[in-house]
Amino acid sequence: CPELHSLIDSLLTKDPTKRVCDPEQIKKHPFFRDVDFSNLKAPFKPKLSSETDTSYFHKALRQVDPYHDQPINY
Repeated sequence: CPELHSLIDSLLTKDPTKRVCDPEQIKKHPFFRDVDFSNLKAPFKPKLSSETDTSYFHKALRQVDPYHDQPINY
């Protein structure tokens, strides 16, 4: 699918000044031409207990140091 390749290329462009990162620009990309963003509904909305609630992530993922990709040993 040429539109998909174009979208991925625009998102992964090395030069940050040329990279597409504005959500509105992404929505206007030809890959999304048939998507009506004004009528999108999330199929699932988690009920979080706080901003840092990670209970929906698998336990093994919650025990990894995000900076070093190593299990946290408490």
